[in-house]
Amino acid sequence: MQYDWPLDHWDQDRFPWTDSKTAFAWKSGPSNEVAELWRKELVGYKEKYRRKLEIQFDASPSKIDQFNKNSHRIRVELLTSQKKRSIVDVSLIVVCRGSGSEKTFIHSAKVDPPAGIFRGFLFWDDDPLEQECSGLGTGKDDVLISGSGDGALQDFLRVATRKSSAKQIYQHCFGSSESTRSTLERTILCAEMRARSALHWGTGGRFDHDIHQELESVHKKMVDLALRDSIVVRNLDSILVRRPNSLKLIHKCTHLMCSYALNRFLVLLISARLFRENGNRVIESETAVTGVLNSHPPEQCGDPWICLGKNHEITLRDHPFCWSVEGSERTIRLNANVVVIRHGIDAIDIPWIALTPLSNPRQILPYYLI
Repeated sequence: MQYDWPLDHWDQDRFPWTDSKTAFAWKSGPSNEVAELWRKELVGYKEKYRRKLEIQFDASPSKIDQFNKNSHRIRVELLTSQKKRSIVDVSLIVVCRGSGSEKTFIHSAKVDPPAGIFRGFLFWDDDPLEQECSGLGTGKDDVLISGSGDGALQDFLRVATRKSSAKQIYQHCFGSSESTRSTLERTILCAEMRARSALHWGTGGRFDHDIHQELESVHKKMVDLALRDSIVVRNLDSILVRRPNSLKLIHKCTHLMCSYALNRFLVLLISARLFRENGNRVIESETAVTGVLNSHPPEQCGDPWICLGKNHEITLRDHPFCWSVEGSERTIRLNANVVVIRHGIDAIDIPWIALTPLSNPRQILPYYLI
């Protein structure tokens, strides 16, 4: 539960973190092992509730009719990848799927019109970011990450420290600094609670910008506090020795756009430490990546493993605010041989969108109350 930081249960490696019982309880571990435990539990439920529980794999709703007030049922058409259709009548639909696929790609700027696609690693792919020199062996890794959501920040933390989790980084840096940790956790908790309450009523754009900006200012004040603690600085320096030859995080607007407090705090902490140490700005804000010039055939840029270690020239554009259109094209370009694109979700059409809309999509119960 590391991303519930700084709530008091954040370091519990399980859910629920109390003694309450729930289906598909989670305990930290390799994803394949967690999935196997859940699969066995699902098989058990199917045996136990065989007359009431039907499981259909490889099927998704393709059409959903309006609610029938007479029968109190909803007719749903299911479609498999083999184009087989079936009809079910249900009383309730629970949507537990994502809204699209990851945008880890960007058009290559080498061709006009841009036909080539640079495609980076998917977030859940196996990648070499935690390895020495980002998997390049004895070569120099020049890493560029585009994005400011949690995926981009988690990759930044992994490549900067070569550690697999934000929890490991935080405990390494603050494990023996009780006073500093207590003050910053209390302050950030209050700021995060205020921001979450405000974001529940937001619709994006300028409204969200002001909330993120205020929240980030509190995080930066706590970064300054942390960097006045010599123990924290010494511990932080010890895990930054394996950082890349060069590292850049490119993002639009003046603030990060993440949800998890621990990601925001640690990225700002590392950025501030590296700047104070050698004047190196690893965060390039108010900037958008617009294209990737490749040094090899553009059709090969669809495979991140082929691109790994090969030089790429990154084209940029001014992007001062998250709610505004992009600004002017920049003449200065950046070079990197490890490029990570984290540009959010590419939305897909969802059949139930046509049903009665939510009055405010953000008005949802916290997961621990469901």
